[in-house]
Amino acid sequence: MKMRTLPPQQSRTLALSLLLGSIVLLGALIAVPVFLMSRHYDRAIEQQLDLLTRYSRIGATAPSLAQQLETLKAKGTRGFFLKSPVPALAASEMQEIVKGIAESNGGKVSSMQIAEPKDEGNYRKVTVNIQMSARVSAAQKIFYILETQRPYLMLDNISIRATAWQPQRDVNAPEPEFLVQFDAAGYAVLGAK
Repeated sequence: MKMRTLPPQQSRTLALSLLLGSIVLLGALIAVPVFLMSRHYDRAIEQQLDLLTRYSRIGATAPSLAQQLETLKAKGTRGFFLKSPVPALAASEMQEIVKGIAESNGGKVSSMQIAEPKDEGNYRKVTVNIQMSARVSAAQKIFYILETQRPYLMLDNISIRATAWQPQRDVNAPEPEFLVQFDAAGYAVLGAK
């Protein structure tokens, strides 16, 4: 096969086209990665500026939060917790509280049992199982007082059962007594003295 030669004009045009094509290709090989890298870093800078703005807003609330913390400390939040983190002492404190409130509001405590204490972070949850007899209105009053006084106690597993069923024929008959069982739980701060 014989190679055909191009006329000089076409040869120059082809050479010029190849030169321009290689320059464009070389420029694209350099420009595209630079453009993609630039776009990547622009997005990264934008994200960092967004984070900086958010953190600045959060940091601006620090003095207000510090003041609120000092206000809470000044209010004496220790009163919301049991005095001792030792389970036996905390349970004893709870038993005294429950017995005093129950007996002064028409309830008769028949038994109290200390449940296993549970540590939850910096706090110890102490639970006492209580069984008492009371009228429904007295039990309601006792529950209200227990949950609203300090230290805070949470009541759970409440069971109210009739001791003996007797039909009430008289509207003015005294309210019957019920067997009331519940768990009272309080928290103590670990490391508190």
